[in-house]
Amino acid sequence: MKNKRYGSVAVLLNLLAPGTGFLYAGYWHLAVLTFFLFFSAIVFIGGSRFILSDKGLLSIFLLIVVTYLLTTFVAFFLARKTNKHNANTVAFKLNKGQRWYSYIAFISLSLICAVLLFKHRTAFLGYSVYLLPSKSMASTLLPHDYIMVDTWIYQHEVPQKGDIVTFRYPKKPNVLFIKRIIAIEGDWVKIERGQVILNGRMQNEPYVLAENNTKTTAKEYQEWIVPKGHYFVLGDNRDGSNDSRYWGFVRREAIQGKAMSIWFSYASKGGFRLRTKRVSMLY
Repeated sequence: MKNKRYGSVAVLLNLLAPGTGFLYAGYWHLAVLTFFLFFSAIVFIGGSRFILSDKGLLSIFLLIVVTYLLTTFVAFFLARKTNKHNANTVAFKLNKGQRWYSYIAFISLSLICAVLLFKHRTAFLGYSVYLLPSKSMASTLLPHDYIMVDTWIYQHEVPQKGDIVTFRYPKKPNVLFIKRIIAIEGDWVKIERGQVILNGRMQNEPYVLAENNTKTTAKEYQEWIVPKGHYFVLGDNRDGSNDSRYWGFVRREAIQGKAMSIWFSYASKGGFRLRTKRVSMLY
């Protein structure tokens, strides 16, 4: 029997892109349905904002794994079913969906959509993922914390005091910084003996640990009045943060998003070690 369908080939093709195995088996409608449902689910999870939770990205990963396993399993048996159905046929004709160019087109389209969604997730899905490189936000955020950032939230909300935000560093706009908003436009800010005084009132900052605020207690800073459309930001690790104390304010337009959760974390000192207790929402 010519044009025999092999279950192993269906598996390999489906691993390249979910649904390709169905094309190989002759079920083009299932391939199209798989493509549509797979990418619709990813867009829905991203757009629903569930992705921003501490378990959101894990759900995407599980969705991808389950989709691959299920479609690969079904494609394997459909390929074998096609052979049984055509067992008494000397040669069965391949449909257009089973031609080599159909596989290339389907896989290419799947890869292009996947790359576009991942590369432009900030615009298309409203979130981004970052790995913390420094201790400037310790102990709220630590090196090797992976965080989820909502990049849509400030399209309909105004940044507030206490928000942990990502923004373009004023001195190098191509570099992203992450700090906490301490004051908004019109606020008067002063730092005295390591304590932030906002509009004449000393602020309670439980996220600033005493051991991360020893140098600033012996240092006097100037006073600031935040101009319109700008924000005053500080790192929670006051002794190890390059922030508004040194280079001034952040423009509203420079703010990219709001950090929402830690979805993964590990320690590298003394060997790789997961920090599962750090996986949590930030507010």
